[in-house]
Amino acid sequence: MNITKRVRLVILVVLCQCVYTLTNRMMHGGVLLDTPLDHLIPLWPIWVAPYFLMLGVWVSFDLWALFKMEDRLFKAYIIASLVTIVPSMMIFIFWPTYVLRPQITGQDWASNLLRLLYANDQPNNAFPSGHMYFAVLVAYFGTRWKPGLRWPMIAMVMMIIGATLFTKQHYVLDLVGGAAMAAIGTFVGITWVFGGNFKRDKGDPELTFIRERR
Repeated sequence: MNITKRVRLVILVVLCQCVYTLTNRMMHGGVLLDTPLDHLIPLWPIWVAPYFLMLGVWVSFDLWALFKMEDRLFKAYIIASLVTIVPSMMIFIFWPTYVLRPQITGQDWASNLLRLLYANDQPNNAFPSGHMYFAVLVAYFGTRWKPGLRWPMIAMVMMIIGATLFTKQHYVLDLVGGAAMAAIGTFVGITWVFGGNFKRDKGDPELTFIRERR
C-alpha cells in the first residue's frame, strides 16, 4: 500500500471522528447513564493531564502506524477504527447521552485546566467514551504490532480509565460502551483482513500475525 493511500485512509478516520465536534455542539439533553458506583468516584482535577494526553497518544500512534506499520495490520487498524467510530457517531446523534458535571472549586493549575476543558467540551456524547475506544484500539494494535509494548499499553488503558472517571467526563457505563465498540471494531478489522485463523510468525517480529495456511 503506497503512502498516498495510507494518508487518505488516516484522513478518513480523522474526518469521521470530527463528527464528534458537531454533535457535541448541536445535541442537548438525552439519557443519563450514571450508576451508584459513579456517585462514589470523587472529582480529582489532576487527572485532566492524562485526559488531554490521550489525544496526543492517538495522533502519535496514527502517525507512527502511517509510516511504519505492516500493510495488512495497518489495513486492519483502519477498518477497526472506522467500524468503531462511525456507529459511535450514529449513537451520539440518535441516542444522545450526557453527564452531570460537578462544580470545580479549586484554583490550582489542574482545576483551571479542567475548567477550560468543561468550557470547550460540552457534557454531551458521553456514551460510548471516545477516549476509551481510542485507548483500546491503540493498546490492541500496538501490542499486536510491538509485543514488547504490552505493559506500557496496559498502563495507558488504566490511566485513561482513571482520567475519564476522575475528571467526571464519563460514567462507568460510558467506558464499558467504548471498550465494547473498540472490541467489535477490532474483531471486524482483524477478521476482514486476516480471516479466522492466525498464528504467530516468529520469523518476522514486525508482523505479529499472518494468515494460517491450510
